[in-house]
Amino acid sequence: MDKRARELIDYGALCGFEMTGTDGAGHYRLEHPNGATLSVACTPGDYRGDRNNMALMRKLSGVTPPRARSGKYRRGTRQERFVPAAERVDSVSAQAERLLSRHQELCDQVAYLSAEGDATRCRPVVTELLEVETAIRDLGRPVPLRTFRTN
Repeated sequence: MDKRARELIDYGALCGFEMTGTDGAGHYRLEHPNGATLSVACTPGDYRGDRNNMALMRKLSGVTPPRARSGKYRRGTRQERFVPAAERVDSVSAQAERLLSRHQELCDQVAYLSAEGDATRCRPVVTELLEVETAIRDLGRPVPLRTFRTN
């Protein structure tokens, strides 16, 4: 394996990509857990192609790995603040699960308060419910259906 191709594959691993094999045309195939795919030449010819592939990896994964010398006067690396892509994906899904469980709790609370006819205690709960639904939408997840109306 060419040294520069190995470096690109290692950089892809930092971004969360995994090498799944070759595509039969002299390129290694890299796949990301979010579904993005990328091809890296087995024998890269131009240094600009390496930089373009690295930029594309950062764009597709949404992760910027630390660089050894990222600033002229910076000492060391930013490795301590780096969170691997797999952990970031897990934290987003955990956050979505917490929001969905909170959504269910609020729906149950609104149903109980509306059955009692207590509109004054129901309003702040509905407001919080709408905020939770907005947060769920911001994560790109579908909002569960409600069985009551928020008039």
